[in-house]
Amino acid sequence: MENNNNSSIKLSKHKHLDLFIILFFATVAIATALITCSVLGVFENGTGYYALELADATGQVKYATGIECNLFFKGNGFEVNSKKKKATNLYNERMEYIYMQTSAYIDYSPYATGIAYINNNLDRDIIVTDTLYNILKDAYQKSLLDNNYSIFAAPIYHEWDILLYSGTLGEYDNDPLIYEEEKNYLNDLANIVNDTNNYSLLFKDNNTVNLSISETYREFRETHEMDSPIISLNVLENAYQMNYVSQELEKEGYKDGYLIDEYGSGITLSNFSSLNLELFNITDGESQSYGYLEEKGSYVFSFNHHFLATSKQIGTCYTLEHEEEYYYRSSYIDLNNGLSSDYYLFTGLISKQASLLDVVLENQSIAVIDDMIEENEYLNNLDDRYQICLLKKNDGKTLKVSESLINDLTIYKNDYTIVII
Repeated sequence: MENNNNSSIKLSKHKHLDLFIILFFATVAIATALITCSVLGVFENGTGYYALELADATGQVKYATGIECNLFFKGNGFEVNSKKKKATNLYNERMEYIYMQTSAYIDYSPYATGIAYINNNLDRDIIVTDTLYNILKDAYQKSLLDNNYSIFAAPIYHEWDILLYSGTLGEYDNDPLIYEEEKNYLNDLANIVNDTNNYSLLFKDNNTVNLSISETYREFRETHEMDSPIISLNVLENAYQMNYVSQELEKEGYKDGYLIDEYGSGITLSNFSSLNLELFNITDGESQSYGYLEEKGSYVFSFNHHFLATSKQIGTCYTLEHEEEYYYRSSYIDLNNGLSSDYYLFTGLISKQASLLDVVLENQSIAVIDDMIEENEYLNNLDDRYQICLLKKNDGKTLKVSESLINDLTIYKNDYTIVII
């Protein structure tokens, strides 16, 4: 990212797909509401926020990640370049370390023993680092909660990766709404994931883990010729990576900046100043801002923006028009049935007290809501650590916002209704 007074958050690459990072992207029928981040402040002589690149000396990215890191550097051009180079080396080292261990698809052994290696070595005791051991144990414990998250849901997200890739290319034949067999398969995957008798992840002494699956699950995988991982951090993978890297940056004195991912989650460092979260409508291919949220200081956020559906970015999301109704597909999945949820066009959570992992997990739990009764029950029990914004598919331009966010919200289009929750 070049030095700018208002540095808009751009995108990096995720796996083999080119994606655009957008803080959140909500669609109202054909119109789409897009939120981007702008850093506030006026800087001089090279001073400003800069994106750190994940690349080796030849300019090649050594591993794929959907995360972007931006840090603040002060000084003239030469001083900033020197500081940026040092920070970039640190960022690459730490991101490589955590990515190689948390990737469920690429086995980096013998350089690193990670989740992919565990998946490839069932029924074996595997020794991992303290870092990965603690991450796996934490993710496993989160999987035991009633929060629409499971480390064992890797096959469901794998299947949706394929569907989303096809959908963004305009191939909808396998959409579960159209293809009954696909819907049944996703339901079957959900049943497998939700039956804890189908798998076991043991945590032993000396950072040792052991993954196994039942004979029923093994036969199911063979019958359907499945090549998906058994376990993955899935929707929490980037959060674990950003959580680790942000802590490492803070240890080395980098305290002004932020990390974000392409799915709309992020963390600001301890001395960060302020972000403008601008809201846009997109109609007939033209965007128009209708307001913004201004958030100050250090906080974490999670915005589900899976209604990039009209953006046509490969592999992210897509819109399906079926029998005069729009359906929006994304990796925002209800694990009860394995289907993509589009009751909400946009859900956003911000917190200055909770961890990044907690706020992403909380946002994921909203995916199971599909009526007003469930919404009211959820909001009545929402932890007061969280500030929330909601935009439902059938509510047009009605934005529901936590009362504590009202003073941060500016709406300059009079056709929006704001409901305080």
